[in-house]
Amino acid sequence: MRLLFICSSLNSGTDGVGDYTRRLTRALRERGHIVYLTSLSEKSGSLKSPEDDEHVLRLTVNLPWKARLDQLNGFLRASHPEWISLQYVPYGFQKKGTPFSLPSRLASTTSGANWHLMFHELWIGITHSSPWRHKLVGFFQRHIARSLVWRLKPKVVHTSNPLYVELLKRAGIKAARLPLFGAIQLDSSELEWMKKCLSEDGITDSNRHEWLLAGMFGSCYPDFPLEKHVERAANRANQSGKKLALLGIGGGVGTGMEWESRIRESFFCDVARHFGRQTEQRVSAFLQSLDLAIPSTPVEFLGKSSAAASMALHGADLDMTYRVDMPEYRDLNLANWRQSDLFWPLERVATEIEKTFAPPQKKLH
Repeated sequence: MRLLFICSSLNSGTDGVGDYTRRLTRALRERGHIVYLTSLSEKSGSLKSPEDDEHVLRLTVNLPWKARLDQLNGFLRASHPEWISLQYVPYGFQKKGTPFSLPSRLASTTSGANWHLMFHELWIGITHSSPWRHKLVGFFQRHIARSLVWRLKPKVVHTSNPLYVELLKRAGIKAARLPLFGAIQLDSSELEWMKKCLSEDGITDSNRHEWLLAGMFGSCYPDFPLEKHVERAANRANQSGKKLALLGIGGGVGTGMEWESRIRESFFCDVARHFGRQTEQRVSAFLQSLDLAIPSTPVEFLGKSSAAASMALHGADLDMTYRVDMPEYRDLNLANWRQSDLFWPLERVATEIEKTFAPPQKKLH
């Protein structure tokens, strides 16, 4: 199979969808498929990575769209893929989240390949209580999503979670669910580093059974009820006669010292520590150490969070109590999904891609 992925950015460690696409690419290549990567809206950082080779084309927003499309068409002629997979996030292709011209520009490419759409994000303003500005932006974002389907005429449309499947259905778009895999691969090379860090706070192999380790990975937005989750974790620790350590890792909004100060002000935990941005290997060691993982994404949207997928697939018990009230979607029972159903291992996702993109078998007469 010859497949070309298109996303907005491939900057490792700074773009979740780009990291997702790179990991999926590696898995498919290991199975013998020829996979190409293209990014159309790189914003910052180096446009070269150790992983980049002749199968990778990265284009910056500083280039005019005509130049980007000329290079993309040349890349398509050289790679002649059977499938083109657009990994779509509206804010990745336009800073205000409204890439109006993207559908027509992509439709102008000349390849003859089958199109696949993966909607990682859809549109904002999806409830009656949403701010009117969100509803207005969401109206245009919904129009762009429908335009992508109308212009590209994809053979397959996927999204990651049941809420988005329903929203696309209400917009007249039939989509199947392709669950996310974790952004962080299971790795044991930095377990000793994690042990050393814990020992600095008095948590050792000999007394580990006396502690409940709860943690977060990635951004912690100001409106996230962090203190309530800390209190809930403290109650869980108290019920089992344990002390509580609240740990965090990763960059993004509300992390580092700001995160630690919010935790300490709650007075509910014995240890509060944030490790900041670390390597994938250290993040994996961190996630393996947790008893309880606290996603900063509401349960209703949890299936779109690669950070939550990483926590779940590392074996941590997810605190699935952060919810938002959306009366329009109560009949979907979104809060009742089990974490084992929300996310898939990478190998299972790669297998599903193979099955979906496989050419139809000829009938024997």
